[in-house]
Amino acid sequence: MIQSRCMSFGVAVIHRRLVRAKPVETIARGDIGMGYGIVRGRGFTLVEAMVAVGLVGMIGVAASGLMLQLSEARGRADRVSSYTAEANYALHAMGMAIRNCYRPQDEQVSVLFEGLDETLDGRPADRLRLQVVSHAVVRNGEPESDVREIEFSVDSVVRGEAPMLMRRIDPTLNELPDGGGVVDRVAKGVVSLDIEYFNGVTWEPEWPVILGAVPEAVRIKLGIMKDKDAEVMKVASYSMLVRTARFDSKRSE
Repeated sequence: MIQSRCMSFGVAVIHRRLVRAKPVETIARGDIGMGYGIVRGRGFTLVEAMVAVGLVGMIGVAASGLMLQLSEARGRADRVSSYTAEANYALHAMGMAIRNCYRPQDEQVSVLFEGLDETLDGRPADRLRLQVVSHAVVRNGEPESDVREIEFSVDSVVRGEAPMLMRRIDPTLNELPDGGGVVDRVAKGVVSLDIEYFNGVTWEPEWPVILGAVPEAVRIKLGIMKDKDAEVMKVASYSMLVRTARFDSKRSE
């Protein structure tokens, strides 16, 4: 009897606790039955999941498109900076050579300054040859003169590649086979080189070496390829006006 009373008391205590617990839905809307103390969160429906996936996909597509545009813009900016640097260096090298052109003190010695009007693939590809004064080392360990011959030209060194502005420097002024000098690349992507020479009255497309004088001014126009991968070649133009020393104009008269 004592054991049965204890069991009845335990059942009564459990019953009171269950009555005090807040009943909640067991699984989902429409289910039959109530539970006590079991709480389950409501999940996403199929439509809600599809909408969420669609929104995430749209955001991803928009972000990828923006990143692609930013990458293309950065590539264009890098290309512009690259060919602008090439053009500036080429103009600087040619301008420095013209300003430092050699003028012999002996009037019996003619000045070497020659400009040829040439073309390459239908574009201007002029050639400039002159003597300059320079102390830059061209060939280490070899005897060199302060007066050296420099020649600028546009050539297609590698087949299929864009033309380049080349520079030949002969630091010895010796005859062949010791002559010739060293050839290096000044700027890549140079598709045109147009040079004009001012004789004090008019601009001339050529400057014959037989004149034995230096022009009063030289106008240089460079054409640099913007994008070698483009279907239609786009060329950026750069120009510079170089004035020579005034005292040389008396010699050319």
